[in-house]
Amino acid sequence: MGLLAPAFFGLSLFIGGLVIFYMFRKQYDEEIVSSNILWDQVMNERQASKWWKKLQRQLLLLLQILILLLLMFALARPFLYAEGVEGDHVIFIVDSSATMAAFTDEETTRFGQAKADMLELADKLSREQAVSVISAGASPELAVAREFDKDLVKNQIEALDLTYEHSNFSQALSLARALSQQQSASIHIFSDQVTEDMIEEASPGQPVHVVNYDTMTEGNIAVTTFGVSTGRHTAEAVITLKNEGGEAEAAELTVFADGVPSYSETVALPAGEETVISVEEIPNGIYYKAEIKTEDSYALDNTAFAFASSEQASVLYLIGDINPFLHKVLLQLGHEIVQAEELSDVHDPASGSILVTSDPKVTEGERPFLLLADPEEEFASLEGDIVTRRGEELFEYADLRELYISQAYKTDGTTPMASASGETIMESGGIPLMEKGLVRGQPYVQMFFQIQDSDWPLQPSFPVFVYNALEFLQGETGHLGYFSPGESRPLQLETGGTHRIIDEEGVEIGMFDRDEETFQAPREPGLYYLADSEEQYTYFAVNLDDREKEAVAAASFSIEGSGNGLPAESARTEWWTWLLLAGFFVLVIEWEVFRRGIRT
Repeated sequence: MGLLAPAFFGLSLFIGGLVIFYMFRKQYDEEIVSSNILWDQVMNERQASKWWKKLQRQLLLLLQILILLLLMFALARPFLYAEGVEGDHVIFIVDSSATMAAFTDEETTRFGQAKADMLELADKLSREQAVSVISAGASPELAVAREFDKDLVKNQIEALDLTYEHSNFSQALSLARALSQQQSASIHIFSDQVTEDMIEEASPGQPVHVVNYDTMTEGNIAVTTFGVSTGRHTAEAVITLKNEGGEAEAAELTVFADGVPSYSETVALPAGEETVISVEEIPNGIYYKAEIKTEDSYALDNTAFAFASSEQASVLYLIGDINPFLHKVLLQLGHEIVQAEELSDVHDPASGSILVTSDPKVTEGERPFLLLADPEEEFASLEGDIVTRRGEELFEYADLRELYISQAYKTDGTTPMASASGETIMESGGIPLMEKGLVRGQPYVQMFFQIQDSDWPLQPSFPVFVYNALEFLQGETGHLGYFSPGESRPLQLETGGTHRIIDEEGVEIGMFDRDEETFQAPREPGLYYLADSEEQYTYFAVNLDDREKEAVAAASFSIEGSGNGLPAESARTEWWTWLLLAGFFVLVIEWEVFRRGIRT
């Protein structure tokens, strides 16, 4: 226990003054009486009285002294030491990614538990501690900044919601470091996959406490890739399932075409391995859905969506030497293939055709093309990690985390470029590896590395990428493709005006005016469609980031900092308000005693 303002004990002088007033109260005059027999009787009765009756005669004095004591203690602001939170500035960073939707028990998700823990910590804060709350999405959002009002902080924590994006903790920690400059602070992170290496790389300097939430069931089964190739009458699908657990599992896989179940199988999944399933002769449709039924705690990665290609497969012109792995994938996708030695041998490409070549002169034509790396150019070794653009449609359902590329074009200005306005969608250490864009109004994809200089053909993501690339080059029919959660993108729709945004269950969740605004996709992963005034539907899918398909939790930990602010065990709880209330209650009693005339 302690006192914040002990100087107010000087008010004890008033207690002495009150006693003096009572000492100088009205005195009786001496009088000569004829007999003292009656007075002796009164004195005897007084001496025989109980102690509390004697005390009653001074009750007003005692109540008034008690009121002064309570007021004096309230002004001195007494407090108790209680378990609290270290730092003059407490910063909460909460992970809002999709994996935080996994359940820690039958009713609570990781995100819900994180909010409950933040509210519990907020209750332990003292009045002198400021609070900031950061929601760590793809771009960190500052929900609360240096706030002392704990009720406001709690309301903002309650209002937090998932963004379903992959969280950028490097930027979130940079923001926390900027907020805590010139002030002692502590950082509390609520996530599921934050590691000590991630914290040490950001080097915030303050003490960091990380809580990583596990799930109520061990392991997780995910649909990691899903692609569909349509033929004239039927379609074929390739699904990759991954069992993250330490034990073999079995899951029921169902493939839907336009919402109708078309294939079902119980799949045995070895522990810690990926399983590729090929499905043939499913009906043609606009959209397809792969779903697994399993009793894991993370449901968002149990479903994946794919869209049909155009009704008529494009004719592919393969010009020059084409990597045999790429050639084989193109054959399996069911396209008609025409081979030529030189670009000049292709005189009149068929309508809707796509050119695949390493000849830079392909940019002079008027057909979509996939431009491969020219082996005659100079290459440089790669040292940095491979980075892809967030939400890129060419890499949907393509897990590239284990991709290895040994070399790529040198960045010396002599690299043949399809277009100066192309968008880089893959790079390593600042060296572009792939780009896409438009040339002469036609889409293109250019690769700056040779396929044989990578292990990509040996990975399940390679045929998925080739399929997505051909879809991009061929154009889309009846659908808008894939979006990342909350992604904004201008849309070219056949009809203008207002469109309703409807989810897979048929529930309207919003409106979109094509003529006045940029379309923003919903945040929750799933299948959606836009409905115009004539009830024409255009489908699109909001997909999980590939990094959000692993629900295994990291261990919780704490890192000590160099701050010298309020230690955790010295949080103060003041109780002067209760003293004021007690003083008011005693004042009411004192007034009632005076009113009844119980005074000396």
